[in-house]
Amino acid sequence: TDSGRPYFVMELVKGDPLNDYCDAHKMPLPERLALFRHVCEAIHHAHQKAIIHRDIKPSNVLVTEIDGKVVPKVIDFGIAKALNQKLTERTLYTSFQSIVGTPLYMSPEQARLSGVDVDTRSDVYSLGVLLFELIAGVTPFEKDRLANAALDEVCRIIREEEVPGLRKRLSTITAEEATEISTRRGTDSDNLSRLARGDLETIVAKSLAKDRARRYDSVNSLADDIGRYLECRPILAAPESAVYFLRKFVKRNRRVMMATSLVLLLCLAVGVGIRQTIGKGQAEDQLTSLIQEGVSNAALLGDFGRAHHDLDLAKSRVDSWWFDMMEGQILLLESQHRRAIRSLKKAKISRPDSTAIEAMLTLAYAKQGDEEKHFSG
Repeated sequence: TDSGRPYFVMELVKGDPLNDYCDAHKMPLPERLALFRHVCEAIHHAHQKAIIHRDIKPSNVLVTEIDGKVVPKVIDFGIAKALNQKLTERTLYTSFQSIVGTPLYMSPEQARLSGVDVDTRSDVYSLGVLLFELIAGVTPFEKDRLANAALDEVCRIIREEEVPGLRKRLSTITAEEATEISTRRGTDSDNLSRLARGDLETIVAKSLAKDRARRYDSVNSLADDIGRYLECRPILAAPESAVYFLRKFVKRNRRVMMATSLVLLLCLAVGVGIRQTIGKGQAEDQLTSLIQEGVSNAALLGDFGRAHHDLDLAKSRVDSWWFDMMEGQILLLESQHRRAIRSLKKAKISRPDSTAIEAMLTLAYAKQGDEEKHFSG
């Protein structure tokens, strides 16, 4: 100003809060995730300029349309913190002796009054809450609960209580709420629950880890995993396993793998000696039924409910030992190792010389042993 007072001139953003815009346009989940990636890019840009936002929430992300293109704008850096710079006494007072941010979206370190340093991973947590709400239509902690609690209790909840997973949180809402939420996402409640498991739940859980050392190390890493999910590529947050990478490969190459999976199923049937025990015509009829019902393909794609359902439909048309073997295979892919062992042992009674059953049993016992070592440790 003329008197020497510094000031900022900022862009006037005319738009709707992120959640309101997405719900009003009944934006499906893939489009919401693509929009979320742009929000991450904006926050990452701020981090590169050594600025932490510390108050990321839907009302601080306005969505507008420019030349027909949907564009998110991150606003209100009013409580942002400068990194690696000397802070004023007022900022120190605010940081160390009161709560900075919005409780529903606040990281555990922001809810401490001990002066624990807040870094860029605090924004990763807030973005995780934003992502949670974009997917599930609700925040991890119930709004009414935090609104009605005393400040000390709010801080305790944020610091100490584990954030529920997507599926667990969705199970707490009413059927009417689930229908309304899924309709705003252009789907139904069953499909929303299915989409909320697996990689998306893993990404959200990593973003919302209480220990910031277990979160994504940067907003850019979070955005990258969202991109990997949208492209059906293995996410970095997922545990490394051959089965997981195979499922992702199949999902990216559905048409090619549709035929390939049929060949694999045929080879499996031949390998366990099914043609040695039943007539050729009957064998082909059983194989055709199982192939058409897509048991193996559904299991490879991770749709275990469909795999079990289709196998049950074929139960009356196949030998019991083969049914048990296929059920064991599905359960093994599903990481249900104890149940897989029970099914495979039943199959082995009728086929004691089957190398396929023996190989799956060996793997199941090994996996069960690993789990017992993990939990006992």
